[in-house]
Amino acid sequence: MQPPVILWYEPENAPARVSSNDFTRICHTLGAVGFERVSCHNASQLLSKAERVGQRYEQGAVARGWMLAVLCSGLAENAALAHLLRAGQPSMGVVACVPDLAEETQLLALQSGIDAWFAPEASGHLVVAIIFSLLRRMGGVEPTVLPGIVSTGWQLVENAWKLKLPSGTQVALTTTERAFMLALAASEGRNATHEQLAVAMGLAEGRLDPEARRERLSVLVSRLRRKVLAVGANLPVRSVHGKGYLFNDEMS
Repeated sequence: MQPPVILWYEPENAPARVSSNDFTRICHTLGAVGFERVSCHNASQLLSKAERVGQRYEQGAVARGWMLAVLCSGLAENAALAHLLRAGQPSMGVVACVPDLAEETQLLALQSGIDAWFAPEASGHLVVAIIFSLLRRMGGVEPTVLPGIVSTGWQLVENAWKLKLPSGTQVALTTTERAFMLALAASEGRNATHEQLAVAMGLAEGRLDPEARRERLSVLVSRLRRKVLAVGANLPVRSVHGKGYLFNDEMS
């Protein structure tokens, strides 16, 4: 059986690059679960390598679904490349970096054939978790937990539409709850300001003043705490007075 392959597309002029530390961690994790990583630095190289890798597998074989592309260019180029990749290799998975998590951005990603996405500030842990979540949905390899790389604590799973508790119980998230948790996961020290959270949730647009935004955030956190409490756990999110919110536990 051919090993799973990840085509990593990051041109030299990419507007948002994965940090060197996170990139090293991502490569280590993917290699540990058997991925063959292929670097691509221009569009023609990416498309030709996708075609060559696809030819390794028998037509219709399950293993054809074990090819992923991670696109780290601008949104317009990522969307165009996803469309071309999907036309040539319909069974492959596509993950892309997007500039923000606004609804218009996510709609463009979905309509272009992108399966999952992450913002430029996402940590290496989150990128790996998103890739693994897509693999599970594709029926590909099932990665093992790697100490120090993928947390065994709280996790965002199924493309961050569910919050997985350390007990294994999963709680479904609404669109705004998902945006809130993703912003916390991507922030340094899992400590996000009111402004960062408001932008992620789309509250920075429109006529809401800062006080109204903070009230919306407070209501969301209270609702999310109740959902988690209903399954027998306490959500480790605490308010940092006058600043924002902190996720006070391990999360990937």
